[in-house]
Amino acid sequence: METRGRKERKGNYYFFYRSNGKTSSIERYGSKSRIKEVLDRLNERGIILDKVFISNSLDFIQFLNRKPGVVFSRLHKETKLQASTLIRLTDGTLNMTKHYAAIISPVLNSYGWKTSPEYLLRGAAEKKPRTIKRKKETV
Repeated sequence: METRGRKERKGNYYFFYRSNGKTSSIERYGSKSRIKEVLDRLNERGIILDKVFISNSLDFIQFLNRKPGVVFSRLHKETKLQASTLIRLTDGTLNMTKHYAAIISPVLNSYGWKTSPEYLLRGAAEKKPRTIKRKKETV
């Protein structure tokens, strides 16, 4: 990942990828450059990646992982964020901030994903990843 002369920020970054209709597990790394190394190794092995999702928000990545049918164009319209902003939030070039979390969390709630702006930002600062325990929804 290009840092344009700036020092790379250390923190928690989560990613997963889709390849041939299969989804990988979510993995956590301390820097974007480490994720780039992993992706380069996958590329060297000949694994063709359909889509890669990278974010500092664990909850946002889990939402994208578990709801593959959600289309970016619908998220773009419902959040009223620019399409390029959503793409940058999921390819690792833009970090989830309080501003974006406040805009995105109500939309994720409308898809049945119980979250809050604070919860979306939770994974970015943690030293160890937590396992998410969700309450089962009653039908």
